[in-house]
Amino acid sequence: IVVYAPKDVLAQMRRVVEELDRPGSEAAVGRNIEMTLAFLLCSTKTPPEARALPADLEPVARQLRAVTLYKDIRLWDIVPFHLQEGKSMEHSLRLPSITPDVPGAVVTAQLRIIPESVSRRESGRYVRFEKLSMGLSIPYPAPKPAPGAPASLNFQYQQVGLTTSGDFKEGQKSVLGKVSGIDDETAVFAVISLRVLD
Repeated sequence: IVVYAPKDVLAQMRRVVEELDRPGSEAAVGRNIEMTLAFLLCSTKTPPEARALPADLEPVARQLRAVTLYKDIRLWDIVPFHLQEGKSMEHSLRLPSITPDVPGAVVTAQLRIIPESVSRRESGRYVRFEKLSMGLSIPYPAPKPAPGAPASLNFQYQQVGLTTSGDFKEGQKSVLGKVSGIDDETAVFAVISLRVLD
């Protein structure tokens, strides 16, 4: 195969050809993928009362309780994405505040997702991510500002995040990992689920 194209297109063509050479490949250029990203807010404190999670996230919460010290696991937010195989996506979003004692502060997230390919195995279809990274900017109360200081000085931001890659199975909830501890008792975990559109 001879391809004359810009470097980024050549790199994508090389990935597609490599994927086509693998047994069971479904490397169709531009296959569409629906991804749901759920953020779980987890605390080591025992909740005063049980908090219901969506039924499909309950097994994830049970696993987290079994392998971590986090007892209180609640849904922070769910964000849907539409991805295309072989195309990188960058996205910014705002998440609900998790610090009610910091009025006016918002949580922002920056995501970069590169779904490299889709392949079929005996156990099902998988999406390979060359890269999936997210960075969160989480506000926390700042030391008391001087009298008359603007409200924006009432909080500071903690930068946390994670970067991963690998193969993730279609139709299965996968914990990407702990985004990072917000403090000694609280952390955020990211969970994805995928559906390849035929």
